[in-house]
Amino acid sequence: MASFTPINDEFEQARIRAEADLSTSKQSSKFTPTLEISDSEGDESDLEDETEFSKDEQLMDILNDSLDESDEEDSKSSMDEDSESDEDSTEMNLDHEQQNTTDVAMAESKFDAEGSKLPEDQAAHLKTNTLNFEEKSSTFIQAPKLSFHDLETQRRQILCGSSKYVSMYISSDADKDLKFKVTALHKKIQELEEAKKRIEREIETCEHEIEVAGKLKIKQQVSTLLTHNGLSPELMAEFDAFCTSIEPLCNKRAGESITCFGDHKNSYIKYDPALELFKENVEDDYNICHYRCEASKIDGPWVIGVSGVPEPKKEYIVEFWPIKPPVKRGRKASTWGELFPLLYQLALTAAGNGSEAALDMLVAIPDKDSSCKGGWLFEYEFDSTLKNHAIVSKRWRFRGSYLVEKPVAADERKKKF
Repeated sequence: MASFTPINDEFEQARIRAEADLSTSKQSSKFTPTLEISDSEGDESDLEDETEFSKDEQLMDILNDSLDESDEEDSKSSMDEDSESDEDSTEMNLDHEQQNTTDVAMAESKFDAEGSKLPEDQAAHLKTNTLNFEEKSSTFIQAPKLSFHDLETQRRQILCGSSKYVSMYISSDADKDLKFKVTALHKKIQELEEAKKRIEREIETCEHEIEVAGKLKIKQQVSTLLTHNGLSPELMAEFDAFCTSIEPLCNKRAGESITCFGDHKNSYIKYDPALELFKENVEDDYNICHYRCEASKIDGPWVIGVSGVPEPKKEYIVEFWPIKPPVKRGRKASTWGELFPLLYQLALTAAGNGSEAALDMLVAIPDKDSSCKGGWLFEYEFDSTLKNHAIVSKRWRFRGSYLVEKPVAADERKKKF
């Protein structure tokens, strides 16, 4: 019988089970081998060897079957373990991916949090140093690869500002430096905006103060001018009120226009001291209202001039506008003195103190005791400094007053005072 050296414990146990099975099989079948006795001794030896080999062969078959069963069990067990290992590996991979996703989210959150908290020393460093991002690289994590078409589409969207690229890499030092720099710049912009608003408020305040100072300067200059000529601001205020009272209501300018035969030199009174043209052409009764007179020069028909070149002919015209009697608020009066008492009082006082300007004012305004109901012609002259005024009538300045029935020249009236 052949001998076997046990390889391991499992192999030895399988061999013992095989021998036991063989012995049991012999006893149950009561098998008794019958051997033919040969005359030759060699044949007997061969038969014995053949019987021994048959026993060994049966033992090996049983042993192999046992080993095969053991291998199948081991294989099945190994497959089960591999299946469990695969499931564990899948779960571990899923956990790992979830952990990676969580780590990326936490890293990005931490990156944003770190970017929003900029230390002063870091901000100062960013202000004085230029970052070199070319030497620093980003560490990429798991991210889907794109086709060139999709990559180009997303790249163009990012360049156009219509898409924001979701970060697929762990923030590197360059990204942190860039985040710090952007945060510092936003903070600087906010500071500059606040400074800009403060400066704008200061500029507005300065402009207002300049405007106030300009008005004050004008007031002081006018006051100095009036004082130097013997007039008070109160007297000028009364004179302005008188000029306003004889303005046409609602800027109405419906009146008469007369063409002069010669140059009136911008003064109808000097051209016609007796007011004959006015009396001949006016249709309404001049005693029931006052009239405003404006002398001007306009372009007439085109004629051949002295030089032989066509040019417009100048025409000298005078326009008369009816003015309703002025009404002082809350006061009934029949004379100019009753209508503007303070005006005449201050003007007479200033003229008595030697003011030539006050005397000229008294000559220009109507007589104190004359009727304010009508009969006066007020002459105006064009003021080039007021040529752009929105109201046409205010482009002309009051010059003098003349009683239509008996006009008196300014020089004669001045002698009277």
